Amino acid sequence: MKLNKRQKRIIADFIVVVTVTIALVIGITNFKDHVNRSEGKRAITHLGEIVVNYREQHGYVPPERVVEQIKDNLEGRARLGKLTYRGLYADLSGKEKELLAYTQENYRSWFIEPGFIVLWVTDIKGIGQKTTEYQVEWIAKDKFQEQLDKYETDYERSLRGK
Repeated sequence: MKLNKRQKRIIADFIVVVTVTIALVIGITNFKDHVNRSEGKRAITHLGEIVVNYREQHGYVPPERVVEQIKDNLEGRARLGKLTYRGLYADLSGKEKELLAYTQENYRSWFIEPGFIVLWVTDIKGIGQKTTEYQVEWIAKDKFQEQLDKYETDYERSLRGK
């Protein structure tokens, strides 16, 4: 069967439209995952600010019940996922950063691998002052598991069933 110019043009236009549509769907899906990750990081950053302020006012990190109450008011909370807060187990007496809170994000993206949004807290002791600093970080799943094994207590592992 021989196609004339008009039929060839219709087929070519159809292929272009389908290709552009597929590319846009893939692009928008990956962009959505990027936005969701940014919003999750924003929520954890807001939590970090609240934890630092609480610690400076009271001398200790907030208990889990306080975090449960405030997490519904965090900026970006819609993209937060299940938050695990380790305030009861965190040891801020050392000089190293401490893993205080994390949430797992499983994206089905070609550009963003599944991982965790993590809140690290560090006590800074200077001359005549004591402050707390925090850092929010995205960590890949495998690397996070190594970090969690370093900080997690045996009791926490038993609660998680590991």
